[in-house]
Amino acid sequence: MRDDVTKRHKVPSLFVVSLPRSLSTLIYHAVRQSVGLAEPIWTSDGEIMNLDRFALMPGPARDFGRKFLRRDTDPEVYVEAMSFLNHAVVPTGHGYKDVVQPFLMAEWMKTSGFRALRIKRTVADVAYSMLNREWHYPSRLFPRTKDLELAMVRGLVLADRALDTVPAQHVDFDDFIHDEAPIDAAVRTLYGARVMRKRVSYIDDRFKRERARILQRRRTARYQAIADRVAQVSARHRP
Repeated sequence: MRDDVTKRHKVPSLFVVSLPRSLSTLIYHAVRQSVGLAEPIWTSDGEIMNLDRFALMPGPARDFGRKFLRRDTDPEVYVEAMSFLNHAVVPTGHGYKDVVQPFLMAEWMKTSGFRALRIKRTVADVAYSMLNREWHYPSRLFPRTKDLELAMVRGLVLADRALDTVPAQHVDFDDFIHDEAPIDAAVRTLYGARVMRKRVSYIDDRFKRERARILQRRRTARYQAIADRVAQVSARHRP
């Protein structure tokens, strides 16, 4: 047991980053276990920048903490959050995940030297799922936009573009839901085959049922309407 701990603390830590609702928790644990990285026990699923997840919260929290912080709109809190991130992470032996601070993570990753795996899921998928769950925090970036769905889409498009700049192994959602090989290859690129304890594995019967449900959703009129809005916003706000 002591040898395992010693070996783990020689392995560089990892961040899994994505937009919400991207199967990031499933992939986070599969990758963490394949490399032998520890999960911080004071928060759930490695989300150290999500106050809703902290063990010290008095009960289940729903959208309590500040999310989607930006330097231009929340300068003081943004700097404080960046400082917290610098103090909270352990450079070796640990796995972390973030889905609620894409702008902060995009900036931090460029200078931190941390290994990162970025999951890229189409914005329409994410918007559809978040709207159904009434997770509206991306809309806070556009407080003057009365159309909630439009504000959500605009916020998610900006967040997705921020994550595109993260120096990481980028893996596409539509690739890894059909095959474990893209995730496994990304982890091997990050760590090398000798560090990995086992292949990345997560596709089982339950996963296949969820995959079928996701793909069926894309055929609905509701999804198509959201996808059209995403396309319009993306075209209007090209980088």
